[in-house]
Amino acid sequence: QTDYVDLYQTHWPDENTPLTETAAALDTLVQSGKVRYLGCSNYPAELLRAANQVSSENGLARFDCLQPNYSLLKRREFEEELEALCRSDEIGVIPYSPLAAGFLTGKYTRANRQPDSTRLSNRLIQRLSNDDDAYKALDCLREIATHHDAPISQIALAWLLARPHIHAPIIGARTLAQLEASLGATDITLSDEEITRLNELTAAY
Repeated sequence: QTDYVDLYQTHWPDENTPLTETAAALDTLVQSGKVRYLGCSNYPAELLRAANQVSSENGLARFDCLQPNYSLLKRREFEEELEALCRSDEIGVIPYSPLAAGFLTGKYTRANRQPDSTRLSNRLIQRLSNDDDAYKALDCLREIATHHDAPISQIALAWLLARPHIHAPIIGARTLAQLEASLGATDITLSDEEITRLNELTAAY
């Protein structure tokens, strides 16, 4: 029962529509009061920079938020260029799939590589479930989780929350128990040594 949207995001880049046309349409929503802030998802750094330049040059509302696919096991795409751009241009970051489609919950093991039949078609899960380095990262997460007396998923989320300029990971909880388990990550502070270990193990991702 609201007549406006706090954050309205474009889900994928539209290669068939000029940036000026997209920016003008989105600005109309902001100026009419229907939308307060604009965001985008899955935009590479070059496109995000270009889109906001078009908005600036034309006096239009810009993208104030980015929703990238970012987790311990998917780092390079965001960290190589997008991270610096978001920090310098003060663009908020709300990553999706922070638990790598469920892999970072710990339910995937070397002995049980496909515990969830609903995820079998997920390409990320197919790749990670056969990647020994990914299980080494899980081993480290499990060890750190034991130290903090917390679920593995909370450690993966706590790592994200400790990253510079990450504002709010988007958790894909399907049950109340999953939601409650994820929310506990806000109470965990990882040590510098723990963060360094996780960074080193997942640097290639």
